[in-house]
Amino acid sequence: MDKKTIPHLPILDDFVRLLLVSPIRADIYRAKKIIQTLILGYRHLWYLAGLIVSALLLLTMKNFKSLTIASIAVATFLLGVLIQYTGNYHLAENKILDTQFNYDWVHRNGLLFSLPYISLGYLINKHEIHKKISLTTAVTASIVGLMLLTLESNFNYSSPINDKHFDNMLSLAIICPAIFLLFMKINIQGRSKNIALYSSGVFFIHPFVIYILGEVSKLQATALTIATIFISLIASYFLIKINRKLKFIL
Repeated sequence: MDKKTIPHLPILDDFVRLLLVSPIRADIYRAKKIIQTLILGYRHLWYLAGLIVSALLLLTMKNFKSLTIASIAVATFLLGVLIQYTGNYHLAENKILDTQFNYDWVHRNGLLFSLPYISLGYLINKHEIHKKISLTTAVTASIVGLMLLTLESNFNYSSPINDKHFDNMLSLAIICPAIFLLFMKINIQGRSKNIALYSSGVFFIHPFVIYILGEVSKLQATALTIATIFISLIASYFLIKINRKLKFIL
């Protein structure tokens, strides 16, 4: 079968085709795409692959001292930010480096993006930092972090030199742990489990909804967003029902 005639199939079907249909010739391209998806994730769900990689890396450091883990987290975070800024503002004179630094996966990955945050969460839990700070401190840090994030985002958005989006931002080092600590300090009453399941359901199902709507409609950005949210919420309701039978769904 000519590779051009093979239809675009989901990744599970790709595995079947790769392992059973044409294990010798084929599809090397599809094998690469599968590996790439497993390592780098699918579109904006890249964070799942990053989470798995960072969790495995943190597991190898479980016997390290807290100061060592914190140092590694800071170093990898700053390296990710440095690569992103160097790439977006084309600070590298070497064209090869400039090209490489502008690939998202070079800085937005399990090592340089996810590991710093998961390490920070691990250290917060280990040393019970949320119990040692006041709610006022958490709120103040969140406000300061939000202000810094707004300023940094506006600076990058307004710059005529920057020509790409930003993921690794310096201000995230403040606002992310601050918000994390803030919500750990707040006692939210209600059915938080269902809220979490709806959040997961909407997030995981909405790429499929966008794809289907793109195939069957010509909705523009705003209408597409509203329709996607509405349909994803409905789909999430049924996913939660299924999740009661099959716990691995959400």
